[in-house]
Amino acid sequence: MSLPKPYRKGLTPSSSSLRPHCLAQDRLRRWKPIKEPAEDGAHPELSDLELERILDMMNFTWAPRTRETYGAGLLVFHVFCDQRIPLVPEVLRGPASEQLLLNFLSSCAGAYSGTALKNYFYGVQAWHTLHGLPWNMDDT
Repeated sequence: MSLPKPYRKGLTPSSSSLRPHCLAQDRLRRWKPIKEPAEDGAHPELSDLELERILDMMNFTWAPRTRETYGAGLLVFHVFCDQRIPLVPEVLRGPASEQLLLNFLSSCAGAYSGTALKNYFYGVQAWHTLHGLPWNMDDT
């Protein structure tokens, strides 16, 4: 099993138990929103083990390289939220508002390619989908 490399300068998220240091391809699965649907009793018919199996299966529908690319976007999103003044609290990162996502993408414009921005958008969307969070953006 590979160990994650140190974060690049300027791309280090704030320390949080919600975001353990891991390989980029594992971030979609391992980085958690502050509150997942199962915490509020939304799935009383499923055991914790069954929910974990569902999350694992959903995560592996993406190819490793796609998970890695999406994980890079998720890192940039959380670093953006950490560096904002005022800081974007965890509860507002998932589900993220349309305004937060547009602000994130526009802050990246010029520093990243259009393809990278598109992948970052889809990475944040995949994280929302994987953890059962509402997605408040449309693809356009």
